[in-house]
Amino acid sequence: MVPKGDPDGRYFVRFLSTNERHHTLALGPWWQPNGIIHFMLEVTELDDVGRALDRLHEHKFHLSSTLGRHTNDHMVSFYVATPSGCDVELGCFGRRIPAEGYTAEDITADSFWGHRWKYPQK
Repeated sequence: MVPKGDPDGRYFVRFLSTNERHHTLALGPWWQPNGIIHFMLEVTELDDVGRALDRLHEHKFHLSSTLGRHTNDHMVSFYVATPSGCDVELGCFGRRIPAEGYTAEDITADSFWGHRWKYPQK
């Protein structure tokens, strides 16, 4: 069920859903020891995302990625690091998929724009 990467560095992710969200669970060859890369919280307003981003900057939290828009679910979001090593994604405007008639897509880029990843130096 979990897709594998290939020798040239590409990796494949399988997105699964039980409702109208593009995906509820993603499986892939993750590098985290606990297997959880991130979990996502969705809000309804872009202003909520912006206010949260302002608070994180104000309190000097480490952002794992800048604001961006994903190609798969069209979510406008950013990621913030947690003490456990996984990220929290906070976003809005996620694409809804109809129960019938959706065809899976091959997506070759993480984001339309943004989501510049900034992991801390070890």
